[in-house]
Amino acid sequence: MPGCVHHVKKMTGGVFEPVEPPIEKPEDPTTPPSTKDLRTIKIEENIMAVVGTNKWQDIAYGNGKYVAVGYNGYVTTSTDGKTWTTPKQVGTGYWNTIAYGNGKFVMIGGYSVSSSADGITWSTIQYIGSDERASLGDITYGNGKFVIAMWDGYITTSTDGETWTKPARKFGNKYPNLSNICFGNGKFVGIWNKYAVSSTDGETWEITESAELGASIMNWLSITYGNGKYVAVCENSTKGGITTSVDGITWTTPVLQNSVNWYDIAFCNGIFIVCGSNGYITTSTDGETWTPKQLLKDENGNNVTKFLNGIIAMPAK
Repeated sequence: MPGCVHHVKKMTGGVFEPVEPPIEKPEDPTTPPSTKDLRTIKIEENIMAVVGTNKWQDIAYGNGKYVAVGYNGYVTTSTDGKTWTTPKQVGTGYWNTIAYGNGKFVMIGGYSVSSSADGITWSTIQYIGSDERASLGDITYGNGKFVIAMWDGYITTSTDGETWTKPARKFGNKYPNLSNICFGNGKFVGIWNKYAVSSTDGETWEITESAELGASIMNWLSITYGNGKYVAVCENSTKGGITTSVDGITWTTPVLQNSVNWYDIAFCNGIFIVCGSNGYITTSTDGETWTPKQLLKDENGNNVTKFLNGIIAMPAK
């Protein structure tokens, strides 16, 4: 929907452990995540956001529907962001990221990929990157294709979310473990430690070093594009960082905030919204000047102090 861009993301905590494709065996019963952990909040009068907490990792919107994904393979859908279907198990691993494009939802986690036109019926799970031992870091859609950024500098692409190119290293002797990637202003862009990567077609990539991004302790988790800027967020021990770029190559020195790590970012109707640890959110119109961090509140006005894993924002109806 015009004016609203969802990053596409990461695994909170910043560490992906490679997951072996499952071996057929009896499955232990699991308890579905509660849909009460999908919180609907009003950012402004004209912006509504849905935030995933606890075991819900990410949310996408497309074709009039929200789809949320999380641990133990669970998926749920909603037409209004408030009332959700009974969670359905698609596989038994975790789904950490979901994107929408070309009429399809595509979700990833570990080495697993699955796609759906309606968020209910999903394709057979594919295991991409297992031969290369390259976990899937993030997925986005742009320029007519899905692009998955992976560990060790691998990239794979698909036009339909079902047939994927063989993962290939794209960055010479540098092997970025990309856990953030977005499409905006005609480019795919991601950052890792002090390196920025970009591509116009998802196939041919450039990698540049930006001293402003900081040392390897900066764990960049999510990125989006809006108002003429790319904006990325990170965790760094007990400090969350935010940085911006107009070209995806040169970045500003990260603005750090104590006692909060930032996990995800969304853009809607001229406003960037960032969510993170212990229930904190912050907003900005330019990606540089941010409101004081504040605790998310539930429908009863009580503080929500859970980790906010994923966010998507849409115009309020």
